[in-house]
Amino acid sequence: MADAAVTARHTTRQMLLENFGKYKFATNDSKLYNVEKAISWIQQIERELKEVFIPGGSPNNDGALQLCTAGTSLAKIKSTDMATAKIVLDHYKRKADDESKREGKTIEPEIASRADAHEEAERLNTRYQTIIGIKEAIGHAATDTFGTNITDSVLRTADGTDFKSINDWTVEQLFEAIRQGADRPTTNEVHHQLNVTINYTFNFQQKIQTNYDALLATAGKLKAVGIIIPASIRGHILLHQLEQAQREEWGRDFRSCMQNLRKSYPYTHVHDDASICAILHEVAGADAVRNLSEAPTSLPERAHAVNSLVSSILRSAAEYETDDDTVTEQASVVPPASVSSAETRRSRRRTTTKSRNTRSSSKGGRNNRSRSKGGRRDRGDSDELKCKHCKKANREPTHFGIPEDECFFNPKHKGWKPEWVCEKMDIEYVAKSKFKKDE
Repeated sequence: MADAAVTARHTTRQMLLENFGKYKFATNDSKLYNVEKAISWIQQIERELKEVFIPGGSPNNDGALQLCTAGTSLAKIKSTDMATAKIVLDHYKRKADDESKREGKTIEPEIASRADAHEEAERLNTRYQTIIGIKEAIGHAATDTFGTNITDSVLRTADGTDFKSINDWTVEQLFEAIRQGADRPTTNEVHHQLNVTINYTFNFQQKIQTNYDALLATAGKLKAVGIIIPASIRGHILLHQLEQAQREEWGRDFRSCMQNLRKSYPYTHVHDDASICAILHEVAGADAVRNLSEAPTSLPERAHAVNSLVSSILRSAAEYETDDDTVTEQASVVPPASVSSAETRRSRRRTTTKSRNTRSSSKGGRNNRSRSKGGRRDRGDSDELKCKHCKKANREPTHFGIPEDECFFNPKHKGWKPEWVCEKMDIEYVAKSKFKKDE
C-alpha cells in the first residue's frame, strides 16, 4: 500500500477535527441543548463534508456528504476494504464482459495492464482510508460537543465497556442519537415557532430571493419537531408579502409583475416548488431595478398601529374624565377590551376617592371638633385663638379649642407627642403605649 493510502486516514481525521472544533454552542444549566441547536450543528458538519476532497470523486459531486446517509456507496465502505491489482483487473474484466453481452459486441476492459491496475488500486485504497478518517472525525467531534451520554448508545457496545468497531455504526445513526438526545420543546413553544413561520415578514431592503431563502430556513427549523411547511403555504406567504409591498410607494415596481401573477395563479391555485420558482423569476426583474434603501426593514402594520394609538388616547382621556356621559361616548369608538379596561380603572378610582372621603369625614380630630363648634374659620381670624407654642414652631393653622397647656409643642407637656413633633422639637420619640391613659 502506498504512503498516501497509509497516511490518508490520520491526516483526514486531524484536519476535520480542527474544522469541526469551530462549531460549539452553550448548553443550559442542566447541560442540555435544544433541537434547533442540534440541527444547526448537524447542518454545519454536513456543510464541511461537502467541501472535503474524496479521491476518485463522489457520485453527486457533493464531497463526503453521502456518508451521512445509510445505504450509499460511501456509507458502505469498511475499514477492512482493500484493493489490489488483481482485484481491479478482475472487476474491469467482468464489467467489460457484461457490457459486451448487453451490446452484442466485444468491448475491451478500461484497465487491462497490470501497471494501470496497480495505480487504480492505490487510488481506491486512499479513498477507503479517507472515508474512514472522516467517519472517525465525526464520532470524536460529536462526543466532544454533546458528551458521552449522547454518543455512547451508538459508539459503544451494549454493556458500555468497550467501543464498537468503526464498521459497526453509521453517521446517520449518530446524527439521529444527537436529535433524540436534545431537550424537547413544549407544545406552546412549537406553536409559537409555527406562528412565527406563518406570520413571517420580509425585509424589503434585501432581495426577494434572499428573503425567501430566510423563510425556507425558518420553516426548516420546524422539521425537527415534526412539522413540515409545504410549498403551498410558502407560496402563499411569498405572494402575501409581495401583495402588501406593491401597495406602498416604495413597492411600485412590483405592481406590473403582480398583475401578471394574478392572471397566472388564481387564489385557488395550489403552489408547488415549480410555481414558486416562476414567481421568484417574475419578480426578479422588478427586484433588480427598485431602490432597496427606500423600503423599510418590515411591512408597516397600519391597522394595528392605528388601533394602538386610538386605544392609548382614549385610555388617557378616561383617566381624567369624570362625566359618565362623556366617557361612554368616547369609549363607544374603541374595541370592547379597551372600554372594559377604561371603565374598570374609572370605577376603581371613584371607589378609592369615596373611601378616602369617608375616612376623612369619620375621623374625630381636633379640627373636626373646632368646626363643629364654630364652623370653618380662616387663618388669622382671631389672635386669641392662636397658640403661642404653635407660633414659636411656625405652625398654622393652630389647634382650635385645645388649651395651650395641652399643645404638643408645649415643652412642659408631659403627655405623648407624635413622632413628627418630636423631630421638630429635636427630642426623643416615645411610643404611645408607654404612657398611662390618664396622661
